[in-house]
Amino acid sequence: MKNLRSYIANLSIVVYTIVVGMIVIIFGLFFPKNSSIFHSISGIWADLILKTSGVSVRLNGAEFINPETPYVVMSNHQSYFDVFSLVAKSPISIYFLAKRALMWIPVLGWAMYFAGHIAIDRGQRERAIRSVDSAAEKIKNGVNILVFPEGTRSHDGNLQSLKKGGFVLAIKAQVPILPVGIYGSRSILPKGAWKITPGSITLTFGKPIDTKNLTLDDRDNLMEIVHKEISSLIEKSKNANVLARK
Repeated sequence: MKNLRSYIANLSIVVYTIVVGMIVIIFGLFFPKNSSIFHSISGIWADLILKTSGVSVRLNGAEFINPETPYVVMSNHQSYFDVFSLVAKSPISIYFLAKRALMWIPVLGWAMYFAGHIAIDRGQRERAIRSVDSAAEKIKNGVNILVFPEGTRSHDGNLQSLKKGGFVLAIKAQVPILPVGIYGSRSILPKGAWKITPGSITLTFGKPIDTKNLTLDDRDNLMEIVHKEISSLIEKSKNANVLARK
């Protein structure tokens, strides 16, 4: 029975993505990129996935978020369900950095393009620099970008070392980094697994970390500060998750 539910959940994710993706593409013909309508649609998509999978999400620290301020949102990464939980429950609209090649994937990539997610060209150094500069300008204009600075999902649940790309972006945009600690998603769908196990996820947002007047020379120190803060937020999420189950 558990395997059957997991099959249904996985199939539902595919169906929801195709259907909602087509809706986004159609709306994209009439609405500008980064329109609030896309935030609403993506929230419905993520919420459907969570409910079908039997996953509940708790949100802490929303009081630290100013909806008028653009952020580079940085979170630990343990599961694909990190994405679903953040998209469904974040009080601010969140957009992704994606490899340019992903934008060519039928339905999913096209929907990301029309919604306003940002493509990064990593093929050549000069193109990559131009892509980051372009992304920084979009953030300055009010687009919140989600970055998983570990670069990939954690195998063991521990916070890995952080990659520099998101920090370069935040410094160039001169916008705050909004740290997030996630706990519970790894037990629902670990890296490399296909079986979805119902459960609960806790998201804890921390106080924004200012990058104003920082330069790229400050990047390494900023990375250490953010690593410590996300680690602390993961523990807070873990404690909240455990208490909620008692």
